[in-house]
Amino acid sequence: MALTKSAPAGILLSAAAFGAAHMYQGFRRATLIGLLGAMLGILAYWRRSVRPGMIAHAWQDSLGGVVSGVVRH
Repeated sequence: MALTKSAPAGILLSAAAFGAAHMYQGFRRATLIGLLGAMLGILAYWRRSVRPGMIAHAWQDSLGGVVSGVVRH
């Protein structure tokens, strides 16, 4: 938002960068992750803090790892 002076543009650019950083997972997954990034950007704008999104991201990654481990066994 600091670069664009626009909340929607800033959120979209951040989401695109977030998705692009995950391109190693493939285009489809990176697109879904970019969408998640947009949702987290909206959350950050709404709450005026990145902390709720960071916590949500950490929970998602942690639970994903636990569920993945359980499903394998």
